[in-house]
This record gives sequence, C-alpha cells and structure tokens, in this order.
Amino acid sequence: SAAVERLCREFGKDASILLRPCPGLVELVESGNLTSEHTRQTLQGIVHPLIAQGVDTLVLGCTHYVFLGPTIQDIVGPEVKVLESSVAVAKQVMRHWVGESPGIVHGRIGRETFLTTGLRDHAETIFSQLWGAPVEVHELEARNYCAEA
Repeated sequence: SAAVERLCREFGKDASILLRPCPGLVELVESGNLTSEHTRQTLQGIVHPLIAQGVDTLVLGCTHYVFLGPTIQDIVGPEVKVLESSVAVAKQVMRHWVGESPGIVHGRIGRETFLTTGLRDHAETIFSQLWGAPVEVHELEARNYCAEA
C-alpha cells in the first residue's frame, strides 16, 4: 500500500527493503487453513524469491499473518528473523485509548467480544481455532458500519 511504502521510505533509509504483495494469505487465515500443504506451497512461493535475494528479516505486514508466522519461520529457517506487528498494534491501540481516557485503570482484566457479519457457526469454528480456545461469536446485521462512524 502507499502507506507501507511511505513508512519504508521514512524509517528504512538505511536498509534495503523489498516489498512483496501476498495475495490470498488473508483468505487462507480467515478460512483457518494455516498449515495445509496448499498453504505451505503458497508461502514458499512468496518467501523463496525473497530468500534468494538475501533477505535476513521478514516483516509480516498484516495482522492476519501472525497466524502464519510459525509456518513461515519453519520455511525460512532460523537464519531469517520473522517479525510480526500484533504486539505493536495492540500497544498503539492502548496508547491511543489511554490518551482518550486518562482515567483508565491499569491492570484491569478485560474481555473479548467476537462479532461477525457472516455465518456465526462458521466464524465460531475459525475464531476458536485462531484464538486457541473456544469462543462465542455474535452475529451483526450486515451493513456498512464504517459509513456510520
């Protein structure tokens, strides 16, 4: 995306950065297809050309990709570092949230709410797999929520 290219120019001036689109990976994650032979071959097709160019670090630029991280690391081996952004994104959300609500109490235990505009049973199966524990998913009426914000 243009935003990623801008960030690379701004913060990666001293590094050689190769950007690689990864069509189909989000769909693999959202279908729960994380470790199949098809997924492995798809990932090999994406990372092998980068390895051939000598990359030493792969940055997973989509929050979906954290679920593919172990398979990617297995493919590239220990000599290539695999970085993902979920912790950084969570920290940024927290910084923003605390900035908006300075009275927030740190150390409180929160809860997760899982929502879908799709089929609840299907989403519950996939979300539970990705979350690593059974979750309850609630259905939302399908409509454009962003337009209302």
